[in-house]
Amino acid sequence: MWQDEGYTAAQAQRPFGQMLHLFKFEANGSLYTLISWPLAHLDLSLVLLRVPSAVAGVAAVAATYWAGRELSSRRVGLIGAFLLAVNPAAVFYSQTARAYMFVALFTALSYGSLALAVRTRSRQWWILYAVVLTAAGYSNVLSLLFVPAAQAFVVLPAGRRAIKQWLGAGGVVAIASVPLAYLLHAESSRRSPLYYLSAPRLAAIREWLRDVAAGHASGQTAAAYGILVLATGLIVAAMWRRRRALMQPWGAPGAAPIVAWAVVPPALAFAVSQVRPVFSPPYLIAALPGLCLLVALCLEGLAPRVRITALVVFSLLFALCLAWQASHPTEENWREAAHWVQTRRQPADPVLIDTISALSAIGYYDHALRAPSGWLAVKEWHDTQMPAGVSGLTDPGGYGDAPPGPPTPALIANLTHHTGRAFVLLTHAGLQGDLLNDNGIGWARRNCRTKHLAVRSADAFEFSSCPHAP
Repeated sequence: MWQDEGYTAAQAQRPFGQMLHLFKFEANGSLYTLISWPLAHLDLSLVLLRVPSAVAGVAAVAATYWAGRELSSRRVGLIGAFLLAVNPAAVFYSQTARAYMFVALFTALSYGSLALAVRTRSRQWWILYAVVLTAAGYSNVLSLLFVPAAQAFVVLPAGRRAIKQWLGAGGVVAIASVPLAYLLHAESSRRSPLYYLSAPRLAAIREWLRDVAAGHASGQTAAAYGILVLATGLIVAAMWRRRRALMQPWGAPGAAPIVAWAVVPPALAFAVSQVRPVFSPPYLIAALPGLCLLVALCLEGLAPRVRITALVVFSLLFALCLAWQASHPTEENWREAAHWVQTRRQPADPVLIDTISALSAIGYYDHALRAPSGWLAVKEWHDTQMPAGVSGLTDPGGYGDAPPGPPTPALIANLTHHTGRAFVLLTHAGLQGDLLNDNGIGWARRNCRTKHLAVRSADAFEFSSCPHAP
């Protein structure tokens, strides 16, 4: 379990009414929590918490086929669905107890239903379009900002009637999203939910493409660039082969909508982020099925032997990235860190967590670091007592309703003087500089008796025999 999944588990663990009340803190992605709630009350296991995401990931493959078939052709749908099924980023997000793959699924469903609504003018497809687009918004509100802008390329060529119906469906989505807007306003009045993002430079697009191509384990740069070079070559080759068709107003069947699906959401997110940063790979997942269909559209325009060879190469590169991703995960390893503390700590020993937003994920593994009620504790919610002896820090402006870090020498020295020793748990996800060598941790490592466990993106310390801080 990593930090964000801890929030999902903690919220789904609450009674239903209390969970709804906590949407004022956790408005974005609320649909995932609602679906996870009955599972969490059957068994608060990480497997069950991740089941909705896994199901959505599998369903997104079928939805991508449907959208590709309706926008272009059956072959484009099949190739695009295959590419999404083996894409390392899609696999990663399908194993995460968060709403990311919900966004991919509902976005793909919205494209399929919109294409049919425009073509058949049937009310049932417009209703389905409004429902799934609303669901995408309740999975991630940024979907409502970027996806409809891309879908204009489906509607505008169809004429005034289709545009009028589309705007009517958009009005229904807007009305259905009023509760979400209220919850987001309540959340933003308590904290800045995207405080950790900064205005992206062009390098951010390169990093996003690398993540989309190769997934979320470190060390995959070569494979990622191999995938990107191959995809770029296919796009250039297909554009050259179809140069006459692409010079027409809308090009090959489905070309404009699919290109817009792949390009518009990240382009708009990049532009908006120059004013208010929102550009982050998880928030651009809506474009992933479109990117797969864009490559599929290019492959369809090539000779069969070239197409098959390219798919084989894609499969091999993706398999390499998937194997690397499975053996080199990047999330915090709180399981080992919590167990290490649990085997050494006495009940009265203080524990300092930086950042305190990781407390729910740590408490998942160490019941002594849960609230007295047995709930996973989240300090900023103020809905339960904090675990005995636990204190925390947070990033400047970050989550957790706690003082900003990093820990000072005086803080660590004071903690160790209670029982003679103190435990400190650090996550590397913070924005506080070199936590291991500067400020309080660096001072304690030089002046106190120290035991240290370093695991993936997390560090656990036991400090004792500390002098008074200077």
